[in-house]
Amino acid sequence: MAELIGTLRRLLTGAAAGKRNAVIMGRKTWDSVPARFRPLPDRLNVVVTRGALDLGDDALVARSLDDALAQAGARADVDRLFVIGGGELYRLAFAHPRCRDVYLTRIAATFACRALSSGSSRARRWPRLTAVPSSTSRAMILPPMRKARSVSRRARISPA
Repeated sequence: MAELIGTLRRLLTGAAAGKRNAVIMGRKTWDSVPARFRPLPDRLNVVVTRGALDLGDDALVARSLDDALAQAGARADVDRLFVIGGGELYRLAFAHPRCRDVYLTRIAATFACRALSSGSSRARRWPRLTAVPSSTSRAMILPPMRKARSVSRRARISPA
């Protein structure tokens, strides 16, 4: 899993010179990150919640995916936007017209979780998947596309 986490960190922090990427997540995903790692370093953190949340100057609070996209997209220092969870945000991101790429990671294990992504029936409509082998997992990356729907765990949204 350490290799997978390192790969994810490189993906989410690999921005153009002088810029950083934005990670958009729901409040439960934010809460699941240990406090000592919040906000996720070297990234603009945007938390989507319907309730009140005070994150100080460390992260932005948005009321919807579109609000999060607008706030992060308006910042000159943001290169790419990534949705990193939870389930409802994935559903919205995969259906969003600005969703260009889906980074899919499959791990051969069973986990207790609150939300599951379904969509395997949609997989028939995807372009050819490219596998990136790993000793502990298999990461699959969809080629750039206008719109993507997936069983993924991360989605990249075009900035504008």
